[in-house]
Amino acid sequence: MTVHVRDHFSEDGILVHYSTDYECTPVLANVHFGVPGGNGECLQIGICRVVIDSIPALGPKVSRRCRQASAYFSVNQDGDLEMFFPLTGIMPCTERAIFKNKWFPVPEAYRLPDHILSQLPHGTAPVIAVGKYPITKKADGYIITF
Repeated sequence: MTVHVRDHFSEDGILVHYSTDYECTPVLANVHFGVPGGNGECLQIGICRVVIDSIPALGPKVSRRCRQASAYFSVNQDGDLEMFFPLTGIMPCTERAIFKNKWFPVPEAYRLPDHILSQLPHGTAPVIAVGKYPITKKADGYIITF
């Protein structure tokens, strides 16, 4: 499968548009990695939360409590959910912990929030099932296909 990624940046270097050759308009969100802990923190690895209303700046990296990264959600030509993580939205420690592996493990199933599902094509699977998913390195980021 070939993925053609096209990014457009503003004058200050912030990613303002992302598109693939697919018919889906990507949805920008913030992914918190881990599984929910007892006190609301994200622990270990997996997907803890996906939120649209607290997208981190894609500019300078800042200290965050949970490991997180900006991601564009889309559906590829095979109907699989894809998350594209531009390098500009990943902290170096998150890149080392999450993206330097060949596989992204999901130890607990994660139901996509309605605000993400409502912006993706009808019929998109609402749950990311337990499993290991391939991480594909691109020059400008990483793609995880679920």
